[in-house]
Amino acid sequence: FFFCLFEMVDRNITQRKKEKETKEEIKQVETKKKEKKEIPFVFKLCALGMTLIQVILGIVMVVMFAIYMFYGGGTRFPKNDLVQDPIFDSSSLEKIADLRYPPGNIAVSSTGRIFVSLHPDGHPP
Repeated sequence: FFFCLFEMVDRNITQRKKEKETKEEIKQVETKKKEKKEIPFVFKLCALGMTLIQVILGIVMVVMFAIYMFYGGGTRFPKNDLVQDPIFDSSSLEKIADLRYPPGNIAVSSTGRIFVSLHPDGHPP
């Protein structure tokens, strides 16, 4: 009986020692991993490159937004900025054509020929 009891106690003690040793080994491995976690230079260089690309893209987006806000905004033409007093009296003007779209680049040659550019994507009024 005592021999069996002694053997059980001995097994229990050796098992606890093994558990302690494995726990210590795990801790040592983890501390070695923490010490070895230095990032290679190539990865650092890639991270720096990606950061620079993100900064440049951010600057480009800000500049594009500023240009859009300054020059764009969704309106086709300035309203009432082009309205001035007429140079000629309405009786001296002659109607040449009745167009569905607003004409662009109107020019008259020295022989009296009239040239006009029309484009349906001009978004007629």
